[in-house]
Amino acid sequence: KSAVNLLGAKNMMNDEFVKGVKKFVSDYNDTVKAAEGAGSSMTSIASKAMTDMTSSYSEALKKAGITVNGDKTLSLDEDALKANAADAKKLFTGSYSYGKQMAKRASELQTASRTAQNGTGIYNRFGLYY
Repeated sequence: KSAVNLLGAKNMMNDEFVKGVKKFVSDYNDTVKAAEGAGSSMTSIASKAMTDMTSSYSEALKKAGITVNGDKTLSLDEDALKANAADAKKLFTGSYSYGKQMAKRASELQTASRTAQNGTGIYNRFGLYY
């Protein structure tokens, strides 16, 4: 189950909640690290959009026990997460939540990565390959 699904559950157990957020943080970090060496401008743009959005949520994430590190990865303070579960749930549920927006950014990054792998990109008017 994804962190977004686990956080949206009505009667979730605290351990399940923490497990879902830990998985989200781990997956996010893996994605950031993989995108660094992708070499595609389209992938770089999509990755930057994802990390920029996360940076814009840094204060709200911090309240929920999630810290945005200098290398754009995330770290989790499980005690703070448990103490502020309501704040974390708000971040990951709802139509305009961080979780919903992150799912959109992840999808864009996946599309950019596939395009780069398949070599189906094009050059824009500035000479950048997408």
